[in-house]
Amino acid sequence: MPVTIRDSDNRTFSQEFRIQSPDEKEGIKWLGGIYYSMDDFKYDDLGMLYDTESMLGYKTFYNWADDTYENTMAGFGQITVPLPGRLAFTAGLRYERVNKEMDYRYEVTRRDTGEVLPDDPFRPGNPTLVTYNIEDDWDAFLPKGVLFWTINKDAMIYASVTKGYLAGGFNLCENVKDQAKFDEQISIDYELGAKTSWLDNRLILNANLFYMDIKDMHVYYAPDPTTYLTSNAGEGHSKGIEIEVKARPIKGLDIMAAFGLVDAEFDEYIDTGGNDCSGKTMARTPDYILNLAVQYRHDSGFFARAGMQGYGQNYFDDPNTVSQKAYEIYNAKIGYEGSNWDVYLYGKNLFDEEYFSSGRVNSTGIEANPGEPQTFGILASIRF
Repeated sequence: MPVTIRDSDNRTFSQEFRIQSPDEKEGIKWLGGIYYSMDDFKYDDLGMLYDTESMLGYKTFYNWADDTYENTMAGFGQITVPLPGRLAFTAGLRYERVNKEMDYRYEVTRRDTGEVLPDDPFRPGNPTLVTYNIEDDWDAFLPKGVLFWTINKDAMIYASVTKGYLAGGFNLCENVKDQAKFDEQISIDYELGAKTSWLDNRLILNANLFYMDIKDMHVYYAPDPTTYLTSNAGEGHSKGIEIEVKARPIKGLDIMAAFGLVDAEFDEYIDTGGNDCSGKTMARTPDYILNLAVQYRHDSGFFARAGMQGYGQNYFDDPNTVSQKAYEIYNAKIGYEGSNWDVYLYGKNLFDEEYFSSGRVNSTGIEANPGEPQTFGILASIRF
């Protein structure tokens, strides 16, 4: 089996300035601001090491030693206007511009000497050294509108329409410059929801319905075991419901539950293998997510928490040929919380459920990462 090797240096910076009306201000409320971020990521090593000593006398390293640079600039603003009948409307607009540049370097080398090989031992005739520079910009205007109805001090209903956006980019593992770029993803997101409070805030119940109409969705594929690429699907949609409940029946005891049901499908998409994935479920999208937790915190410092995380069926590929069945993970923690120190006994994956945290299908089979095994431990911390 190959060994993944990563050695990178990352520099990031981000800054946002905003100005807004006072929170206590009655009537029209507003805010505006600007945003900037920079990300410079240099990979000295990003690749797969193969043990070919018995065949060649040395180990072979496939390395994508790329240097990527990205900066984002944005300006945004919104205004909330009260309307008759306890209604309010928020209109917002964001303009975002993203610049990305990549110095691409791919090399197949002897791991011991770093010498670039004259030929690829696994794919004869393929290049063993490729370099190029590529740069591009993406920008978008992103409007949103939200209508609120405050029924009373404990209940509110809202409906929103928002334009979603993910900038395009470059693949870190694409030898052909003209194929390295993928386009931006755009969506129109619709949401209808309610936020409610009951029994003097001892019970919180929130729920929302959502629908996303997605174009040029970012999808991921592996043409071979050493390459992982991003491209664009044609059209897709995602719809579902999310429900959140928080209850405090007695002092110190909190009961929490969250459930999300998702139906995410491709409407138009022919993958790189020529498979028609229209009507298929989007990969890496469980059809439901369930979180349950019970937590007790006493004034004396005693603390206990138990929880469960459940995930529905999840496909590892866009044609839906390989999937993982639904599974649940149970965790628990008990301990003492002092004024400036804590100590806990904890258990993760208490019933030692076997599952994969992620997976994908490539040309040679299935590549999957096993989830965390059953684990028990002690955690202590001190605050200064």
